[in-house]
Amino acid sequence: MPMPIDPSFAGKLVHNVHVNAFEYWLNSCSGGKLPGRQDIDPNDMKHFLPWISLIDVRPGETGPEFTSRLIGTGIQSLFGRNITGKRMEELYEGEYLTMVRNVYSEITEAKHPQLWQCTAPVPDAKPLVYDRLILPLATDGKSVDMLMLVFAPRKGNRPVVRQPKTGESAWVRLA
Repeated sequence: MPMPIDPSFAGKLVHNVHVNAFEYWLNSCSGGKLPGRQDIDPNDMKHFLPWISLIDVRPGETGPEFTSRLIGTGIQSLFGRNITGKRMEELYEGEYLTMVRNVYSEITEAKHPQLWQCTAPVPDAKPLVYDRLILPLATDGKSVDMLMLVFAPRKGNRPVVRQPKTGESAWVRLA
């Protein structure tokens, strides 16, 4: 297992896809090291593969750079687009870009998973609310070079932590 993880973290996962992905990630950790892309097998992730996004992390002049390597079919359907191969700067701007960079950079540096509730505006519809589990991966077991994101749309009566203003996206850290 990588650096100690808060024992309450797993208890905050309410979606089956998150529980399965977190257990898979944890079981892929070996000898106190983070798992790398080479340690994960899509055949072992069939239950949550449509909800996976892989983000490449590369050193940049002003900090890490993040590029979408893979976007699962469930995520593509949810958002209505495929952003594979796009850098964060091509997708987002302003405060939202800064927030995404800060969150991903913090996970890259801390080498710990995080769980976020996200709300995204949808034209002429209720905002889309989903939870995003972010798991660090490291080819060498130490330096994070990829993030595995697992999306889970919120359904039913699960509470929304923060309702954003109309047209605004919001992220709230859950764990």
